[in-house]
Amino acid sequence: MNILLFYVDNSLMGVPIDDVKEVGKKQRIRRIPRAPSYIRGYTKHRGSVYLVVGLPEMLKLNEEGNHLIFPYSIPDVCFVVGKIVGINNLNFYPKPNVLPMKYVKGFGEFNRDIAVIIDLEALIKGKRISKIKKMVKA
Repeated sequence: MNILLFYVDNSLMGVPIDDVKEVGKKQRIRRIPRAPSYIRGYTKHRGSVYLVVGLPEMLKLNEEGNHLIFPYSIPDVCFVVGKIVGINNLNFYPKPNVLPMKYVKGFGEFNRDIAVIIDLEALIKGKRISKIKKMVKA
């Protein structure tokens, strides 16, 4: 499975490349008053406005992040991540059913390390993102 690999606070993570529309450098982010802590703000990219979600904050990790991931499945939203490793074809292992985190798709091996493969859409499900996106559009 082809996975876009990146680091968040020294943790190797990835998302299936088929879920990614684009990867870019972090740009100027404007804050949104009273937004949840995982919402870093919003940014303009290629003529569109995107809500910026801090992946480190969502995962309770500590990382400033310097790249943005724009997924296909969540329009008008991008995620802040750390260092991009690249796109790699990994052996994919589905997560065990006993693991309660619905946002973990599974695991992949990369250079003697294990990457956590995440589902960005599942991660923000139920986080009232649509309500916050309306605040940005107003």
